[in-house]
Amino acid sequence: MKNIGIIDDNERMRSSIHDYLDVVGDYEITFSIGSFSELQVINQDLKVDYILLDIYLADANGIEIIGLIKKIFPNAAVIVITGNVYDDYNLSKAIERGAASLLFKPFQMQQLIEVFDRLMVTPAYLLPAMADKLVLQLHQKYLLRAHMNMDISPSEDHVVNLLLSNYNRRQIADQLNISASQVNATITRLIHKAGCDNVKGLVQVLSEVLSRKQRFNSSQSG
Repeated sequence: MKNIGIIDDNERMRSSIHDYLDVVGDYEITFSIGSFSELQVINQDLKVDYILLDIYLADANGIEIIGLIKKIFPNAAVIVITGNVYDDYNLSKAIERGAASLLFKPFQMQQLIEVFDRLMVTPAYLLPAMADKLVLQLHQKYLLRAHMNMDISPSEDHVVNLLLSNYNRRQIADQLNISASQVNATITRLIHKAGCDNVKGLVQVLSEVLSRKQRFNSSQSG
């Protein structure tokens, strides 16, 4: 029997995981909480094998508490879950701080079981699709930085990824949970960094940079 802890402020998500694992068997929910404050009063003598940790809690950044979780439950593998597929900065930080795996919401419950099974025999594991997506995001980020010949902040990285996915300014604000004025300010900075006149020119530059790299890779592989 494997013991699972869940830290996620989405009660429906917690319930879905609980119901599925009840049906599968061989897994027991040791605790299911929605905040960092609840974690601080949990019995530290509990046996926990895996902890599912949402990045965006109501009262804490999940990345910042991975270290604390590892101190409380040193034998538990922390599996970070997030609905923001563009947050390569926090996902990279999660790995650096000791997360054993990552899952993007909404994930299939079979994927969760696959991660559990693989972590029984290896200290860390990424689903192939997750690994490919994370590496591609990191590759795009550093490629764009090299083209612009200057640093791009994590917040700018997120906006770049969404622009390349054809999100408009309002959709970007909603996706990143920031104000429209913050989005406008970030896009303005990116326009200046790329030497463009407007957002259309910025998207064109970003797309051309990535397209040239993709064509180069294709020619080399051929």
